[in-house]
Amino acid sequence: MNIRVKLTLQFIVLVSTMLAICFSSIYFFTSSYLDNRFYVRLKSKAVTAAELLINVQEVDAKLLKVIDKANKDILSQENIAIFNYKNQKLYRSNDSINFNITPQLLNKARLDKEVIIEENGLKIIGLPFNSPYNRVVVFAGAKDVYTEATLEALCYILVFLFILMVVVVGIAGWFFAGRALSPISLVVSQVNEIYPYALSSNRVKVENSKDEIGILAQTFNELLERTYSAFKQQRFFISNISHELRNPLARMYSQLEVTRFKERSQQEYKEVIDAVMVDLKDLTTLSNTLLELSKIENGYDDFLFEPHRIDELIWDAKQQLEKTYPEYIIEVDFLTELDHEGQLIVLLNPYLLKVAILNLMENACKFSTDSRVEVGISWNNEAIQIDFSNIGSGLAQDELERIFHTFYRSDKTAQKRGYGIGLALVKQIIKLHKGQITVPFHSLEKTTFRIQLLY
Repeated sequence: MNIRVKLTLQFIVLVSTMLAICFSSIYFFTSSYLDNRFYVRLKSKAVTAAELLINVQEVDAKLLKVIDKANKDILSQENIAIFNYKNQKLYRSNDSINFNITPQLLNKARLDKEVIIEENGLKIIGLPFNSPYNRVVVFAGAKDVYTEATLEALCYILVFLFILMVVVVGIAGWFFAGRALSPISLVVSQVNEIYPYALSSNRVKVENSKDEIGILAQTFNELLERTYSAFKQQRFFISNISHELRNPLARMYSQLEVTRFKERSQQEYKEVIDAVMVDLKDLTTLSNTLLELSKIENGYDDFLFEPHRIDELIWDAKQQLEKTYPEYIIEVDFLTELDHEGQLIVLLNPYLLKVAILNLMENACKFSTDSRVEVGISWNNEAIQIDFSNIGSGLAQDELERIFHTFYRSDKTAQKRGYGIGLALVKQIIKLHKGQITVPFHSLEKTTFRIQLLY
């Protein structure tokens, strides 16, 4: 069931419910009004008959019956019965109709001043009539033909109007729902015309940016923008990874191809093998880094987090890096006075965070003028902070927005061995730890990378 049908049905149900309540109320109040009006007429006839019979001496039961028959305002199956204080019947206007009036009912009429009953389809009202000459109880009853006919006609009219209004509301609801949803149809038609190769230029037109449809279109345009950025990044990734894989593979192939042309000495074979092993090591490092980055970006949730001292990871990374690159100088300094061991404990994944620290240390040493990095550790009540500072070529302002992109390498770092993946991996690792990595200080001579991890 589409939205247009749902809206139409909901509109029909809403209006039908309101109409049913209104028409039911009209029928109920009309019925109550006609009933009250009929009983008022019966009461008036009862009082008139009692007045003539009791207070007018010239009128007796026979004369009163003649007067009633001469009255043209006779109700259907009308009958008026008058009883004295001994519960004896003094008068009855219609001999063919007899009311079942019991002594209990007569006493009830005297006590309550008015009693209303229905008997054999007749509506009957009873009331006491007191005069200086006599005390009687009068019962007047008749069949309310007019009210029944009026209510029946009213019922037919209301049912017809209800059905007619439901049909009209259904047609109007279908029409207005179509008009209300026409912008969505326009958005759908525009979306169907957008193809992947044209993501850079095609966007959904927004007629009214303030209504829900406009907000939906703007949201979809933002989604297209993110999708286009993802496609560009994917193309960029494929282009760069192809280049990074091709170079070492081409070097290995050319070295092995040249070597097999003629016999070489043992030393020459060893040099070729060493060169090929260097390229293989680079390929292994590249593939491992890409795998780690892929696991983190794909949201793998199998990484275990545990309380761990951050300084232990820094010392381990320092020893590992100095063992691999003896020329690197790594200085670690505590910038805040340590009160207790808990200030250095953070909930983290030791392996991943050590990878991030190693990358930042290695980059700082690699791109510094003196192969030196200063690591400063500080903390407050909310987070622990680690700064990695070096002196080198520095970063320009326009480079700060791209340094964490995969495979991005500036002109200053192009001559250094690397793939442009390290900082992207670091950012994903810190994001996984719900931390932040920023560059709070940079110039053409000095750069500082800062990691903040919440306790």
